Amino acid sequence: MGYKLAISGGQCTGKTTLAKALSNRLDWEVSPEFARIAAAEGYGINKHADARSQTRIIQLQVDWETEREDYNLICDRSPLDALAYASKLHRNERMSAKELEILAAVARMWAQSYTLHIVPSPRDCRMEDDGVRWLDEAARDRIHDRIITIISALGLPYIEVSGTVEQRTEQVMDELMERGIETEAG
Repeated sequence: MGYKLAISGGQCTGKTTLAKALSNRLDWEVSPEFARIAAAEGYGINKHADARSQTRIIQLQVDWETEREDYNLICDRSPLDALAYASKLHRNERMSAKELEILAAVARMWAQSYTLHIVPSPRDCRMEDDGVRWLDEAARDRIHDRIITIISALGLPYIEVSGTVEQRTEQVMDELMERGIETEAG
């Protein structure tokens, strides 16, 4: 079984940029952005999200990771991201308590499979409109806080990173070395 890094956080926090930088450094495979795949399949995301879309995002991620269980992976988000967004959907009555309970059980179980959760600071990246992202800084901050709360409550290993992409990459590399995880590419 390979190592898995999960990069979790709100929109526009540099997750994809960090995933690519870490992949270049470690030579590990990076997951696609499953929310974008779900959106391309016609599922609502962001303001249009519902229980079906969050479930689909988790399903895509779990299937992709399961197919690669023997590889070292960098995951651009984790099911905990979907859980953080789902809790907002439940409060807005776009997800039932039962749907949230089921999604939470799957997300919590799968979250245990990551070697390290990485949470980028929401304050180091500009929000840019790419036609998919939700440009609401307050919502981004709430998602960040929810993810930290969930990770902490589950007692999962994590690191918050900040600064430039180079600084963030070094922070992760240092953490991996401290944990005895092989960081030599190739």
